[in-house]
Amino acid sequence: MEEWNFPAANGLGIQGISNSGVETFKGKIMESLTREICQNSLDATNGCKPVKLEFYKSTIPKEFFPGYVTLKEYMYDAKRYWEHRGNKKSIDFFNHACKVLESEYIPVLRISDFNTTGLTGSDDKEENSSWFSMVCSEGVSNKTGSNSGSYGIGKSSIYAASSLRTVFFNTYDKDGKSAAQGVSKLATFITNGEKKFGNGFYGVLQSDGSTTCCETIDELDEINYRSEYGTDIFIMGFNDYSDWQDKIIISLLENFLLAIYNSELEVKIQDVIVNKNSLKELLEKYKDKPDGCASAFNYYQVLLSDEEVYENTNLFDGITGKVKLKIKIFKDSLANRTVLMSRSNGMKLFDKNRISKSIQFSAILTMEGEKLNQYFARMEDPTHTCWQPDRYDHEKNIKKAEKVLKTLNKWIKDTIVQKGTESYGEEIDIKGLEGLLPEFYELSKDKKKHESLENKKSKVTINKKDKVKQSINYKTSSNENSYYEYEDTGSLDDNGEYDTKDVPRNDHSKNKNGEGAPHQGNDKDGNRPIIKFSEVNNYKKRIFISDINKNEYTIKLLVNQNIEDYRLQVYISGETTNVEANILSATSDGRNLKVTQNTIHIGRIYKGFFKIIRFSIESDYQCNLEVKLYANKK
Repeated sequence: MEEWNFPAANGLGIQGISNSGVETFKGKIMESLTREICQNSLDATNGCKPVKLEFYKSTIPKEFFPGYVTLKEYMYDAKRYWEHRGNKKSIDFFNHACKVLESEYIPVLRISDFNTTGLTGSDDKEENSSWFSMVCSEGVSNKTGSNSGSYGIGKSSIYAASSLRTVFFNTYDKDGKSAAQGVSKLATFITNGEKKFGNGFYGVLQSDGSTTCCETIDELDEINYRSEYGTDIFIMGFNDYSDWQDKIIISLLENFLLAIYNSELEVKIQDVIVNKNSLKELLEKYKDKPDGCASAFNYYQVLLSDEEVYENTNLFDGITGKVKLKIKIFKDSLANRTVLMSRSNGMKLFDKNRISKSIQFSAILTMEGEKLNQYFARMEDPTHTCWQPDRYDHEKNIKKAEKVLKTLNKWIKDTIVQKGTESYGEEIDIKGLEGLLPEFYELSKDKKKHESLENKKSKVTINKKDKVKQSINYKTSSNENSYYEYEDTGSLDDNGEYDTKDVPRNDHSKNKNGEGAPHQGNDKDGNRPIIKFSEVNNYKKRIFISDINKNEYTIKLLVNQNIEDYRLQVYISGETTNVEANILSATSDGRNLKVTQNTIHIGRIYKGFFKIIRFSIESDYQCNLEVKLYANKK
């Protein structure tokens, strides 16, 4: 007969509700749950791709909860026991658990995997199998080699997602064996005068007081009948977070991008399918959400690119294996400037940063080879989110691990910096030589040239000067014409973008050819503030026509100081004078920029990062352009 069994705890002290394993994962329950479930299923693949997972939430009548009546009684016994002891955390937990069990329907999250071996060894007399490791053990893992789990505490994340700390397991393994059992991780309580241990099991009670698994549990088969190899996990009293589906999807995109992209993993959450075909749509949907998957979106661009993959098979002495690094340099936008660090199973361990402040890049590192993966697996912490050499035993092994990790980090940084230098090298002007280089490409030799560069060799002398700390250089003069003042009713948003509607053209300019300064002071109603800008001299730029048919131009700016609010004025260069360009539209980083006559409202520019702006002007012919950059002097 199947029943709940909580062993007697007389003389064994007191067990509290703050289980160390469960508490480890309570900070980010859904992310931790997703990582644990997916890595377990990937490690248990039967060779058929992809491994498939389902997360499905439902509610069941309380009568379909195995051993419902007995467990409810034990919950109330525990509630009274901890009320007597006055432990607030335990009291709060059991108050809520009893409230859940009083409901007519109990929320359940079912997690099922397919194309896996299932939990094998449910009848192993030695209790040394994946079944006993997952269901009956704490701090024990039977995984070896380069498999992801090596501490045996990750399964605690499953219980952290249950308001009852109660989970049922059901498996049909590759050997054709079925097994089912329930586990409840509570706290010490007294029932009928006998102290009970907090960890209880639902199954077949043996004469020696132990509990063994059942072949099946009818109530679980009613929820989900399994006919394929694999495992079902039923989280009873699932903590029903309103955004639980979004959190699982984001965790999948952030942590298992490689496995999904390589068609090694497919996951269904209610009616949403996450696989290689849906990656693009889901990344677009979640990349801009708070705690979303912005990094994963950058890494996805790396995967899609045809960039060279750097490989090194001789990086570490005495450790065979291959390290692979794929890098994408982002010339037109900001990137996360981190490396996705992974081993062979397609799960992200962590994002490596502190590589370069100036190179806009994203990169992905993977490892191939059993020995190499095993070596780094020994350095992983229990949550599999960092490498720590001190996890090796003995000082000699620790020092070797430190050297290995330092070697890897240096190779990553050197490779990225080299690629970034090569990619950016053609785009960065040499300080002091900007005026000697043409600003435009000659796209047509048939057109009449009003201005040209003489085809003569010139001798250039470069004098070396001591490097000084640069600061933004504002143009100054004895009169006030160096200031560009602007009437503004709005402000910048959190992204440094201008958030107001277009401001009407300023018709009070002293000189329509752009030589003077616009109107100063308040508007007629006196209620629009003046924002004062000063011209910036010390910056680098490159401007060229990018689409001759649309009169579209591209300018790349590189400034040496972070400023929240920049403006760019554009002029058509003539033989004797400059004329204000009529700008039709401007974009940067995929965003539309506000334009007013010949002025582009850029917003924020970061020091050391290229700002790339594309804009079109009203003109029937290709023009030579000049620009002036202004910064808000707050």
